[in-house]
Amino acid sequence: MDRIARLDVPATQITTSYDPTGGNDDFNRYIRPGPKGWWVIADLQGPGHVSRFWNTGAPSNHPIRLYFDNEKKPRVDDTIVNFFQFNSILPLPVSAHEQGCKYSYGPIPFEKRLVVMAGECGTKPGNWPRLFFQINYATMPPGQTIHSYDPRWSQEDRQAVESVRALWTGEKAPVPDDVSPSITATLRLEPGQTAVMERIPGPKLVRRLEIEPDLSAVTSAVMRERLMRDIVLRAFWDGSPDPSVEVPMGEFFGSFQRRIRYDSLFLGMKGSSFHTRFRMPFRSEARFSFENQGQVGIGVTVRIWTDEIPAPEAAWGYFHACWNRTGPQDVGKPHPVLLTRGRGRLAGCMLDAMSLDNSWWLLEGDESIRIDGASMPQWLGTGLEDYFNGGWYYFNIMARPLSGLLFKSPFRTLQYRYHLPDAVLFNSSLEMVFERGPQQASRGWMESVAYYYLEKPQAAAFRIGAASLRQPQADPFGENTLLGCVINSERLGDFQGAADRVREFLETSPASQFADVLKLRLLNYREMAGDTNVIGEYAQIALSGDKKAAHVQQAGLLAWFHEKPDNALLGMFCNGRTTVAVDGQRIAQVDHPEQLVVAPVVLAPGRHVLSASTVWARQDPWVQVCLRTHQGDVTSGIGWRRSRAPAGDWQKPGYDDSTWELVDRVTRDLPQEPYIRTIPNAFVGMQSSPGGMNAAEWNEKRDTVYFRKEFDIR
Repeated sequence: MDRIARLDVPATQITTSYDPTGGNDDFNRYIRPGPKGWWVIADLQGPGHVSRFWNTGAPSNHPIRLYFDNEKKPRVDDTIVNFFQFNSILPLPVSAHEQGCKYSYGPIPFEKRLVVMAGECGTKPGNWPRLFFQINYATMPPGQTIHSYDPRWSQEDRQAVESVRALWTGEKAPVPDDVSPSITATLRLEPGQTAVMERIPGPKLVRRLEIEPDLSAVTSAVMRERLMRDIVLRAFWDGSPDPSVEVPMGEFFGSFQRRIRYDSLFLGMKGSSFHTRFRMPFRSEARFSFENQGQVGIGVTVRIWTDEIPAPEAAWGYFHACWNRTGPQDVGKPHPVLLTRGRGRLAGCMLDAMSLDNSWWLLEGDESIRIDGASMPQWLGTGLEDYFNGGWYYFNIMARPLSGLLFKSPFRTLQYRYHLPDAVLFNSSLEMVFERGPQQASRGWMESVAYYYLEKPQAAAFRIGAASLRQPQADPFGENTLLGCVINSERLGDFQGAADRVREFLETSPASQFADVLKLRLLNYREMAGDTNVIGEYAQIALSGDKKAAHVQQAGLLAWFHEKPDNALLGMFCNGRTTVAVDGQRIAQVDHPEQLVVAPVVLAPGRHVLSASTVWARQDPWVQVCLRTHQGDVTSGIGWRRSRAPAGDWQKPGYDDSTWELVDRVTRDLPQEPYIRTIPNAFVGMQSSPGGMNAAEWNEKRDTVYFRKEFDIR
């Protein structure tokens, strides 16, 4: 992880399938034809290594070949899915098949030359298959020994990959939990004032920085979130009068508009504390300050872990970060993420993109990176989400070590990526921009934070201005997308953030038709956090008010669930005429792309089967079920079985479904466009823990698909 701050690592280059005409056809571009039926998509001269390989658009069984060092026979001759997913050597998150794409950070070294071939595409109507690809690679200094990739991985190789996986997933803590911070300070941030920490003498390396705001005295849910944008974090290195870091505090850590609890390799939030693991070396001194541009005073506790180091050599860079925002007034111009001069490297970025065109077209904008004032950008991408290891406007909320999607709601996304194994270096300048959709024509907002290192401290690339200039834009769909936003947080495991989002809405929209249901959902969050006192409150609500009211009925179900250990609740969210059964007994027929349906179920100890049969009804069918028992949830998704023509008593336990297809992927996060509304309900986790299931060819056949899953109740 220290390498993120070093300027002496190999520089990354990239080859992609971008459309050289400037259009949006960023696919099926190749260097030259290969043997019959093959394209050469990369021809790299060594010594060097591929550090990232991303692709989408081609079917999973599409062929791929890798030729090394002018050999006539490929060392890799396989399918895309085997190479990126089913290889047993490169596990998640080093290699993945997710978010509508496949990508791998598994290094592919080559001594003299690497030629990458893919099977010919564009052979079907509409130029399908469409192969989109990005290959990051680095050329090593002359004289450095490189051994070309050997598919027969040694035990040493496997151990190295396992070490990386353990670090990236947090199994091996980057900073051990039992190591106390080197510096702890508590500051009071009064409105309109700047609080400055004591000078930290160098030379040192900041290995971890935590900031914990004390919001206990702030009663407004809206104000608690707004303060994270009103407070400006600044960092100064080695006596420089200009801040090298100047970013709104929440946004610096990835919490755009509101706090988001997640963890990645370099940024995150846990509980009430933000944290970063970006390395911050300095020679003589470091200073951190906090300016409160808001209307409410709060306290913050700062914890810093440092290492004593010799005076940093020139290979270490100084950490910098800047925030920038553009809006619909900037149509016709790209969004600048970073414009800087000097010698350094790009370490990564956060990007919040919100379209006002009621479409995802803004995500069709490509990124470009121009290094050292070159006449043409050396880095030309294939789509906004492609840069962030996604595809097809993303599939699922997730936080991976080097990239992630922290928020998605019509029509806004929040995403990040770090350049650890694929360093982007520059000697005199760097310009990184995102297109504002094709032809720079999309109306919308873009906000970004760039993280980068420079050889010498200088002012952050963009100055931040007054708080009034950076207030968040309101969700144009408001109440319709509220539950979808709440489910976003739950999918990250941020149930506290989900509850806070509900409180914000109730504060600003107390007269909402769903206010009573949302208040009941807040009780359910309290129960999930361990407060069993709310069970009695469920019963009280169920006995009061209109028996036809949604919150009264849902409170009755929550109270009934707790009456006996055999009681269970079955949640069903389906876009397709779906009959759901337990042990062959029909529970309900559901078909509503906006509403979760919940029914009571009694389960005796023993073996059971949860099944569903779904008839295609409309665009983008999905089946999502969650059976909540006192032993945990049984949820739809990976590991279920699927068939189109089951024989025998397939809805009963003990049925042999070994010949059925295995569900190995789930649908996009639900609901999906064109369905943007999700009707609020009180059942926490029932739409965030399960995955949506469908069949890839459903839209063509429009027939019935059958699903089943066996489970035990003890």
